[in-house]
Amino acid sequence: MISVVMATYNGEKFIEEQLQSIYAQTRKPDEVLIFDDRSTDGTVKIVRDFIEKNGLSDYWKLSINEKNKGFFRNFMDGAFTAHGDTIYFSDQDDIWDIQKIEKLEECLKQPGVMMARSNTVTINENSEIITGAEYIGEDRILKLDIRKMCKYPGPGFTMGFKRKVFKKIKKDNIDIDVFKYHDRLCGLMAVSMGKCVMATDVHDMHRLHGSNQTGTISRSYVSDRTRDVQLDIVSRRRKYFRILAEVTDNTDKKKIFSHYSTFAAHRERYIRKYSIKDMNWLIKHRKLYMSKVGVLSDTMYSLGMGRIVSKTADRFMRVR
Repeated sequence: MISVVMATYNGEKFIEEQLQSIYAQTRKPDEVLIFDDRSTDGTVKIVRDFIEKNGLSDYWKLSINEKNKGFFRNFMDGAFTAHGDTIYFSDQDDIWDIQKIEKLEECLKQPGVMMARSNTVTINENSEIITGAEYIGEDRILKLDIRKMCKYPGPGFTMGFKRKVFKKIKKDNIDIDVFKYHDRLCGLMAVSMGKCVMATDVHDMHRLHGSNQTGTISRSYVSDRTRDVQLDIVSRRRKYFRILAEVTDNTDKKKIFSHYSTFAAHRERYIRKYSIKDMNWLIKHRKLYMSKVGVLSDTMYSLGMGRIVSKTADRFMRVR
């Protein structure tokens, strides 16, 4: 059984295109669960009309939250209620490759694969491609490296998971709020349990526009970041990598997660109080940073000059 979990909030402008791309899949999902976070626009009506028009009420379900949860909790609570052996996250404003589920299901049937994701291009508000494929190469199925995933596990809208990932999160009573983002939590949990891969010939269209979550992050997550925000980020990383090290059964992965937790702890201490010793340690381990300007960024935050470096770093740092 295959489940799609979509979180919606004020998405009336683009949501019908995404609903249509899920409906048009060459491998149909067995259930599509749409959780609206109390939209104030026409999102709910558009979803209801789409379900009714296409006779989908038996397996497409719309739920309206009793109170606003935010996108993280909306996705996670939705995934925990899904019945599928595989579960896919869907944003409200993208366009799926019509073979996405078919191709990713082939990946997820392979031994040990816990997460499979698509390749992506980005589009603008007019559905025009503005950046090419995320990955260009000869590999049709690309194994995702755990160390690269520790830096950035990938965007949730590309991902499909074995149900086992969500069962483990619940069984081990993982403090999910430490992770803050559903793709970070689920992607890292998946790689802690097994293999993660990308189907490089599946090109989802990810829309960037003025009000979507990813667009907001790309503009503001680094720019104007305060020292306290930076400390919160590295503190969370220290905590969730420690959690991952505790729950994985793989000795090598345990060491990798522990190393990233230690790295985050050094960053946290350095940002709180400038130290030549800590700076030298971070320089020695600079490959663990997401960005080439990582040591410089932490140094500026440590010296109380974070807003200056954040504006400069915005051009170089990947979001999250």
